[in-house]
Amino acid sequence: MKRTTLSSIAAFILLCSISNSVWAAEKVLVEKHVLSNGLTVLLYEDHTLPLVAVNIWYDVGSRDEQPGKTGFAHLFEHYMFEGSKNVPNGQFDKIISGMGGYNNASTSNDRTDYYDVAPSEGLEELLRLESDRMGFLKEAMTQASLDKQKGIVKNEKRQNYDNKAYGGLIPALSQTAWPEGHPYSHTTIGAMSDIDAASLQNVQDFHARYYRPDNAVLVVSGDHDSAQTLKLIEKWFGGLKAPENLPVARAQVSAVPAEFAQSRREKTVVDDKAQQPYILMAYRVPGLGKKDSEYIGVLADVLGGGRTSRLEQSLRYDQHLVLSIEAGNWGLQAQDLFLIEAMPAPGVKLETVVGAIEAEIRKLAEGGVKPEELGRTKAKLRTARVLALEKVDEIASALVEGQAVSGDPLMFEKQADAVMAMQPQEIQSAAQKYLVPSNSAVIYIIPKSGEPK
Repeated sequence: MKRTTLSSIAAFILLCSISNSVWAAEKVLVEKHVLSNGLTVLLYEDHTLPLVAVNIWYDVGSRDEQPGKTGFAHLFEHYMFEGSKNVPNGQFDKIISGMGGYNNASTSNDRTDYYDVAPSEGLEELLRLESDRMGFLKEAMTQASLDKQKGIVKNEKRQNYDNKAYGGLIPALSQTAWPEGHPYSHTTIGAMSDIDAASLQNVQDFHARYYRPDNAVLVVSGDHDSAQTLKLIEKWFGGLKAPENLPVARAQVSAVPAEFAQSRREKTVVDDKAQQPYILMAYRVPGLGKKDSEYIGVLADVLGGGRTSRLEQSLRYDQHLVLSIEAGNWGLQAQDLFLIEAMPAPGVKLETVVGAIEAEIRKLAEGGVKPEELGRTKAKLRTARVLALEKVDEIASALVEGQAVSGDPLMFEKQADAVMAMQPQEIQSAAQKYLVPSNSAVIYIIPKSGEPK
């Protein structure tokens, strides 16, 4: 379903170390409850508009998949829209759109997230729909419905990876930035041979192990009454139970071995659909909510966050080496990737662009960040927090991520406070520590016609 692009100017605000979130000048007041079955509930009221958002985060992603069963988390994201015991196939989307709302979902390496937005009077119906597919999906699973979803996923792979220009970028990045067998070393789409081999029992077991109240965080934000909403949540979710003798099996992500990180790793992909070469540079950095993670988003903005950023100004406008360039980070929890993407200008060699990027990084590491650069980044935060507070789904997304990642729904506020208090020398130290060649991987996409001579 929904897929986030690697990076963009907005990625610094919404996808970087400030936790895909917002920062409010006023205090965000959140109620937190844990039901007897282990479901964590967060409630946030905002009566500005007559809208509510429901967000459910399941603590399962592609990192938790076993060899031979890759792609299961993403396959299951699709399966959740196939219909459940009391909500027949096709009715979930139809009911929500019929009340004037919308919904979507996304799968990452670390989690699977579902959200619904609707007028306030539809809140109980949203909760009923979500509880039914959490607790009663198994009863509606059939081989025919599984085969249908397998076909949809395979078609998605063909559209987004196999038959799309630069579609080999993400698989190459996963295989190059991480050691073989690392939980992040395969894509969320998975191997089609694994999807083909998935049995009905496999997906039923997957649902039982991961789609359960004690492995989920539920957020309701917007125009609602928290006391009444909690009663509704107890009504629809309180009776759901986690299966006995079937513990949640989360993959432990170990640090990359020292011998793997001793030198840059490179991979070249020949793409017969690409018209221009493309470069993706990746540096391993702390994951979301980890120590130093707040510096990474600032580095992304200073280096590649728009017209005034260093890479954009130098490589695109001063040297005319690239058609486009930007920086951001992937958003992984255990260990993240700081990304720089560039499309060389016609006739410019790939190594020339990489050398120019590294020269700008060295300038920053040696000379530091200018106070006015950090000031621009902080100004972007001030604007973004005001705009994002207007959207009930973005508030819900920020709260659910904070709770799931760090146990603190207001993680984004603390990280944003850290950014606002940040000093230029701290950013410089982070660049010196993490943005070094031995800690990187570089992916080159070359058209079938070859790169410029």
